[in-house]
Amino acid sequence: MKILSFFGANVPFTGIALGDENATAVPISSSNPLPTAAAALPASGVDAVTGTLDAVEVGAEFEPAPGRDFNITVSGTFVATIVVERSFDSGATWHAKWPSGVYSITDPRSFADSESEAGVVYRLNCTAWSSGTATYRMSQ
Repeated sequence: MKILSFFGANVPFTGIALGDENATAVPISSSNPLPTAAAALPASGVDAVTGTLDAVEVGAEFEPAPGRDFNITVSGTFVATIVVERSFDSGATWHAKWPSGVYSITDPRSFADSESEAGVVYRLNCTAWSSGTATYRMSQ
């Protein structure tokens, strides 16, 4: 056992090693650091929701798995205002996703968002429509 001097006291040297269950452990050092890459998440198991909006109407509901990013894409040629809404009570009441005003989609776009709470349901609400068709997809 190697003994190190630490602030005037002798202490036994202990180390940290990394290895598979049945493999030889390799000491961790500056030339052999701990792995730091995040493990890839498995598929969420949540089915994508797709549809179209071509009038003042609401789209299908989507319930993302909590703690993961999900995607919202709106494409097509349309003149409309579409609001991203969420519900905390299984769709009994709906709230615009972003506070301090209504976040509206007025042209094709795609973005990612996340939800930390389980059971929150999302939908797109076409609150004003003049022409065209907006095609949407919500996925995780």
